Amino acid sequence: MKINKIREMTYFDESVEVTLDVELDKDISNRWDLEDPYVLAVYTKDDDLHLDYVELLEEGMIVHGYEMNENEMQQVSEFLERHKVKEKIDNSQKT
Repeated sequence: MKINKIREMTYFDESVEVTLDVELDKDISNRWDLEDPYVLAVYTKDDDLHLDYVELLEEGMIVHGYEMNENEMQQVSEFLERHKVKEKIDNSQKT
């Protein structure tokens, strides 16, 4: 999986959804019949802000049966850290 960019960040009262533009291996895209897949990373706001879950989506629907492997989860986590997503969310809450 290759993560290209942050598509969108959507803020809710108790959570923030971060949509990531991704490219999957051609075999995976063909197997799951994916044309425009993306990753949804959801941060929840409890006592502290934390990454709650990560899912692969296509056309707004979870790609059922597809489980992100450890390497893909690590890539997502590192991408979010590198782009300082948590800090962006924290800073937006202070305004």
